[in-house]
Amino acid sequence: MSLLEEVLDIGIALSRTVEWEKLLDLILTKARSLTSADAGSIYLVKNKELVFVCSQNDTLSKRLGKKKVQELFQSFSFPLDQKSIAGFVALSKQPLILADVYKEAHKYDLSLFSKWDRVNNYHSQSVLTLPLLNPQEEVVGVLQLINAKEGEKVVPFKPEFLLPLNYFASQTAVAIENARLYAELKEAHLDSLFRLGVAAEYRDKETSAHIRRVGELAKLLARELGFGQEELEMVFWAVAMHDVGKLGVPDAILLKPGPLTPQERKIMEKHTIIGGCILHKAKSSLLRNAKVVALTHHERYDGTGYPKGLKGEEIPLLGRIAGLVDVFDALSSARVYKPPYSEEKVRLILREEKGKHFDPFLVEILEDKWVECWKIKDLYQDEKYVFNLQETLVDKLWEEINEIGS
Repeated sequence: MSLLEEVLDIGIALSRTVEWEKLLDLILTKARSLTSADAGSIYLVKNKELVFVCSQNDTLSKRLGKKKVQELFQSFSFPLDQKSIAGFVALSKQPLILADVYKEAHKYDLSLFSKWDRVNNYHSQSVLTLPLLNPQEEVVGVLQLINAKEGEKVVPFKPEFLLPLNYFASQTAVAIENARLYAELKEAHLDSLFRLGVAAEYRDKETSAHIRRVGELAKLLARELGFGQEELEMVFWAVAMHDVGKLGVPDAILLKPGPLTPQERKIMEKHTIIGGCILHKAKSSLLRNAKVVALTHHERYDGTGYPKGLKGEEIPLLGRIAGLVDVFDALSSARVYKPPYSEEKVRLILREEKGKHFDPFLVEILEDKWVECWKIKDLYQDEKYVFNLQETLVDKLWEEINEIGS
């Protein structure tokens, strides 16, 4: 297979990858493989700056281990100007090959190279820097490859690499923009879900902090159960929607300051069914899981819960998790009818309800992660997340509206 054919195959792989970290890692891995480069970095253009987002270094990985090397790479930014090699390439939109960076690049600011080499006992020598141009000829970022190798010997990058690598750079720019768009759409989707959850809680005089807490607490339990990273994100967002059905409960009942009558209690309990109806026939797997949570988070392990009176493992795992963390947060938080309970009292109640209200195994996990649970409580405190429509906030909102209209 020729180098150009290999590049075309890589382009197909890039077009199929939309998750940000996987894409950046794939770009560097393939670029280094094509050129036998020991190391490489990606810089993206943002607000007239170049932002370092990803790096690989084979020599350091062999010496320190891949995980340790990743810890060395901290994101930073520098001005998009012609003082740096990456800045020059971005602005000129032309690739640059240097056989020996310290001998041939005196007109550039090499402080990034020298500092990195000095701190990590590395020596950068041959450097190939490519602009990443989208179809509109706009610079998306810069790809920089370091130390081409033949065996263990560092050699200059071959000029014949430039044509296929220019194709590669164009494919990379398109893949990066597609991944950005995917991330923005995903963020907008999740933000909408979160705001819908907040709307339901806000009607009940709750705050977004409650949603954050129960979501993070649910993730904590799910992680201990062996859920993968993507599943953990699903758990957070699905549990965040647990009370969405409160949107359909009349204010006279939802906001009633005193005890509910038996009839009012029946209406209040319908918020689980209303939530299921809101999320019914959702195409998204996340929303389908959110429907399960909305419907089952008030079921009890002994079968005395609602709306179906499910018992034990008849209750879906997500519902059992959501039910436990929701009550934990309610017990440990202030409500209009009570102050926050102490850790000791919360623990006592959970133990008393073990096997009755709650899955006993989940209670054991929560107790094992007790310290982490209370750290989550401290991190997302109500007073830090109150939706407070004071005049200062109203002024700020009007400023944003005027900016949009201008």
